[in-house]
Amino acid sequence: MDKDTENQKRQREESMEKVYRELRQISGELEELNKLKQNEFEKMEINIAELENSLNRGFKMIGEKQMKFEEKNEEVKELLNKIAKNLGDVEH
Repeated sequence: MDKDTENQKRQREESMEKVYRELRQISGELEELNKLKQNEFEKMEINIAELENSLNRGFKMIGEKQMKFEEKNEEVKELLNKIAKNLGDVEH
């Protein structure tokens, strides 16, 4: 009976060692996956920042173009007013 008890004890120890090795392997794999996930999040954050910068540059360009358009529009109005005034002076 002692031999059976020793065999059972040895089998339990071997089984526990096997489970421990598998848990360490799984733990290592999880650590690798977490690193990969973190790297992907960092890449996404960089891409988002680049997109935000690009959008901001685009909005700035649109604002500048809008201001130039408004300035030109004002110049055209002034010229039209001068023309209308000159036409009015010619008619009198």
